[in-house]
Amino acid sequence: MFETGNVWALLNANFFSALAGALAGATAAVYVGLHAEGRKHKREEILAVNKALMLCAAIVNGAFIFMRQHVHPEKEFYEKQCKDRLAHHQRVANGLLPPGSPFEYEAQLHSFPNSRFPIENLNALLMAKIGSDKALLLATHLEQTIDGFQKVIAERNRLIETIRNGPENRVTPMYFGLRDADGRTDENYPGLMKGAYVTTESILYFAMLLIVILRDYGQHLIDCFGRNPPRLQEADFETIRASGLMPDPKHYQTFEAQFRPKPSAYSDADCIIM
Repeated sequence: MFETGNVWALLNANFFSALAGALAGATAAVYVGLHAEGRKHKREEILAVNKALMLCAAIVNGAFIFMRQHVHPEKEFYEKQCKDRLAHHQRVANGLLPPGSPFEYEAQLHSFPNSRFPIENLNALLMAKIGSDKALLLATHLEQTIDGFQKVIAERNRLIETIRNGPENRVTPMYFGLRDADGRTDENYPGLMKGAYVTTESILYFAMLLIVILRDYGQHLIDCFGRNPPRLQEADFETIRASGLMPDPKHYQTFEAQFRPKPSAYSDADCIIM
């Protein structure tokens, strides 16, 4: 005799087996869909990192060219003139030259060209497409440095016009930052020369460090991506290193400690692809 209870047991067993199978299938489908969506997001972010790397490379290249063609040779020439002037006056003081012998020199009153960097585009990309807070924070320092650089260059160019169009007896005191016949000392020109060099070097340093940070973050995204990830843009600083104009990290120890990527910056736990 076939009991009614056995019928219900059989039906319940079939029902719950079917339900479990359906739930497992649905869960797998959701996971596959989310996994695919996660890979799509990672791919888009890697491509955004590559765009940011190209913008950083443009900033590095612009700062390096400006340094090599304008600021560095002008600074070297100016510093030699300052040393030569001091040596001349020392020879006068030591009686090697007649008292009152003038120091002859040629003032290098060259205006610097206006330079623009794609910092706005870089910041917009970092804020909208890339999830690295460290990169965004360093880009803020880079933006502030670029702003300071542009102000220094503009002020130096204005001062050069003032010196060119001013009285001849004011050229030497303003050029070297000396006391003039009226007892006034104007040290703006030597200060702006130093400011032009420091801000140009700082743009170079921050943009190069930002490339290192973005490549480190991009490599993390690639490690999390799995098979067939997009390729990451390469970075080559050899030309700058060979020129002798590579910024010295010792001048930026605070930023080195805060921003330079560490080997253990990311872990497998960061690789969850939803």
